Amino acid sequence: MSMREKTAAVEAALEKLGYYKIRELQITCPAQSRANVYLNGEYFGVFDFARNTFVD
Repeated sequence: MSMREKTAAVEAALEKLGYYKIRELQITCPAQSRANVYLNGEYFGVFDFARNTFVD
Protein backbone atom coordinates (compact mmCIF):
# COMPACT_ATOMS: atom_id res chain seq x y z
CA MET A 1 0.00 0.00 0.00
CA SER A 2 1.44 3.36 -1.00
CA MET A 3 1.55 6.39 1.28
CA ARG A 4 -1.11 8.07 -0.87
CA GLU A 5 -3.46 5.10 -0.35
CA LYS A 6 -2.74 5.09 3.39
CA THR A 7 -3.50 8.81 3.63
CA ALA A 8 -6.76 8.37 1.72
CA ALA A 9 -7.83 5.52 4.03
CA VAL A 10 -7.11 7.59 7.16
CA GLU A 11 -8.91 10.64 5.76
CA ALA A 12 -11.98 8.52 4.89
CA ALA A 13 -12.07 7.07 8.41
CA LEU A 14 -11.76 10.55 9.96
CA GLU A 15 -14.67 11.80 7.84
CA LYS A 16 -16.81 8.87 9.01
CA LEU A 17 -16.01 9.94 12.58
CA GLY A 18 -17.15 13.50 11.81
CA TYR A 19 -13.80 15.24 11.27
CA TYR A 20 -14.31 17.23 8.08
CA LYS A 21 -12.08 20.26 8.67
CA ILE A 22 -8.58 18.80 8.72
CA ARG A 23 -5.94 21.52 8.76
CA GLU A 24 -2.97 19.25 9.25
CA LEU A 25 -2.67 15.48 9.02
CA GLN A 26 0.53 13.63 9.84
CA ILE A 27 0.89 9.88 9.55
CA THR A 28 3.90 7.95 10.82
CA CYS A 29 4.17 4.26 10.01
CA PRO A 30 6.31 2.36 12.51
CA ALA A 31 4.83 -0.86 11.08
CA GLN A 32 3.39 -1.70 7.67
CA SER A 33 -0.04 -2.54 9.03
CA ARG A 34 -0.45 0.30 11.56
CA ALA A 35 0.19 4.02 11.71
CA ASN A 36 0.24 6.75 14.35
CA VAL A 37 -2.07 9.59 13.32
CA TYR A 38 -1.63 13.22 14.37
CA LEU A 39 -4.55 15.53 13.61
CA ASN A 40 -4.04 19.31 13.66
CA GLY A 41 -0.79 18.94 15.59
CA GLU A 42 -2.11 16.59 18.30
CA TYR A 43 -1.93 12.81 18.65
CA PHE A 44 -5.22 11.26 17.52
CA GLY A 45 -4.68 7.50 17.61
CA VAL A 46 -3.48 4.33 15.92
CA PHE A 47 -4.92 3.37 12.54
CA ASP A 48 -4.93 -0.29 11.46
CA PHE A 49 -4.83 -0.68 7.66
CA ALA A 50 -5.87 -4.35 7.74
CA ARG A 51 -9.05 -3.53 9.67
CA ASN A 52 -9.38 -0.10 8.02
CA THR A 53 -10.22 1.58 11.35
CA PHE A 54 -8.73 3.19 14.42
CA VAL A 55 -7.72 0.79 17.20
CA ASP A 56 -6.74 1.08 20.86
